[in-house]
Parts: sequence; C-alpha cells; structure tokens
Amino acid sequence: MSTKRFLGYDSDEEGHLIVNRQQAKIVVRLYEEFLSGKTVDYIARIFKAEKIRNWDGKYNWHASTLDFMLRNEKYMGDTILQKSYTADFLSKRSVVNDGDLPKYHIKNNSV
Repeated sequence: MSTKRFLGYDSDEEGHLIVNRQQAKIVVRLYEEFLSGKTVDYIARIFKAEKIRNWDGKYNWHASTLDFMLRNEKYMGDTILQKSYTADFLSKRSVVNDGDLPKYHIKNNSV
C-alpha cells in the first residue's frame, strides 16, 4: 500500500505500516473536530490558519481532501479489496469496480 498520500503512516523496508506520530495527531484532530460538529470546510480553514502541514509539507488543505480522509476505510483500520480491477490484461487497463466483481470488506486489518 502506498503511504505517500496517506497521512499518519509511513512504511518500513518490508512495506508494513508504521504510525507517523506527528501526522497521526493531525488525523486524530480531524476526527475530533468533525465529531464535535464542525464541517470539513471549516476544519480546512482552521488547519490553514494554524499552518498545519499536510503530507506534502504544505499548509494548503481542501475540504474534499478532509472528506476523503473521513470516508477512507483505512483510517478505521479496515480494508476493501477489489475496489478496482484490470479489465484488459493486454493493455493493463484498470477500471473502478462498480459491482462487476465482488468487493471484500476486511475489518480491523492489521496488514
């Protein structure tokens, strides 16, 4: 799994996830702010005003990014398999799985 744009985690030499404690504080704060009733747009403005860095080290936060983080099952410790699949093995064209194949939701995934 790529951790380049996965805030709060890094990967070791073997590809296992390692918690990035500094970034994890940002993720926890995002969930706390959202659960307290704030919108993602408002949280993005707070993060920008407080100059909190994103995964690129920049201060630019978008509501859509925060919304994606809140909806991403990996932040809950889960995994969904087969979100996309290779439709044509010759061209290696990958398509989003909109019900063409079964998806598998693995809860509390530690891998």
